[in-house]
Amino acid sequence: MAIKIAIEGSDGAGKKTQSGMLKDWFTESGKSVTSISFPRYKETAGGWALFEALRGENAKAYDFANVDPYAASLFYSSDRRQSLPYLEELIATHDVVIFDRYVESNLLHQGGKFSTKEERQSFGTWLYELEYNTLALPKPDIVVYLELPFKISQKRAKSRAEELGDKLDAVESDEEYLRNSHEAGIFYAQDFKWLRIPCVGKDGSELTPEEVHQKVINELVRNFL
Repeated sequence: MAIKIAIEGSDGAGKKTQSGMLKDWFTESGKSVTSISFPRYKETAGGWALFEALRGENAKAYDFANVDPYAASLFYSSDRRQSLPYLEELIATHDVVIFDRYVESNLLHQGGKFSTKEERQSFGTWLYELEYNTLALPKPDIVVYLELPFKISQKRAKSRAEELGDKLDAVESDEEYLRNSHEAGIFYAQDFKWLRIPCVGKDGSELTPEEVHQKVINELVRNFL
């Protein structure tokens, strides 16, 4: 049975980069490893719906940043449930499966719509029951959370969009939404005891991807591998 690792974190923290570096590290260690990124835009019905709501021509009409968190979560859950046969195949044929964002991303983005600890905890319980029990999605053995101060997170997200010649999607362009999601991420990382990896030094300076990767490896080896 494959080791399942979910990479989560603040917007702009380098989830895709760290997923790729971790994949290379496991490969060099002689493991068969693969990765998958969510949402799977244009690959599932739920993914298509999310693409239209977040990036489509009528994205403003959907007002997705303000959709009820329980309702919004179902779009993402649908995407992952339809991906289940593919996930099961990956897990059966590899030693390690890395998720570049997964169920826990829902906690960050939708959990930020709640204002109290009790509401966030209740939402977390509901989401885990839905996805990992009712929908029978495979639960990660390890959740790595990349921590980045909000101001740096926001700056990186804008820079990334400019470099790619892309525009921020309907939620990425909403500063209040992103700030609330950032706070929710820290809350859930603490509440669910995820493996927290700081992406800045003690002096507040940004760490290089290589430095963050080494921290990830050190913590994985120390705590899980």
